[in-house]
Amino acid sequence: LPDGMAIYRGDKEAYPIAAAHRVLHELSCPVYSCPDVDGAGLSIALSLPRYAGLVLPDFERIVELFEAGAGDRERYLAQLAGCEAKLAYAVQKDVRQLWRIIQKYGRALPQEKFIEPI
Repeated sequence: LPDGMAIYRGDKEAYPIAAAHRVLHELSCPVYSCPDVDGAGLSIALSLPRYAGLVLPDFERIVELFEAGAGDRERYLAQLAGCEAKLAYAVQKDVRQLWRIIQKYGRALPQEKFIEPI
């Protein structure tokens, strides 16, 4: 096996998500997630087999983006009912910390926000 591997989880309209999950279940290595910074993204990360951590900018950068007004309030609110209970009981320190930040600002950030030119 290679030292690292990136797997695109899938887009419902372009790639089968189930195929990515089958690959992850067949491997035995730790799995890191690069999710959207929102409740659904964190819930998806926690559903990965052998979840090992988040691949995101440091949380200070995420706070800076929220402080600058980035993010979508409607998206945050739309996802809340589906993820709030699961994330309230998350035991992973990184997930708990990021979830508190997301709740504080009440907005969601897509992962694409982190690859935009500065």
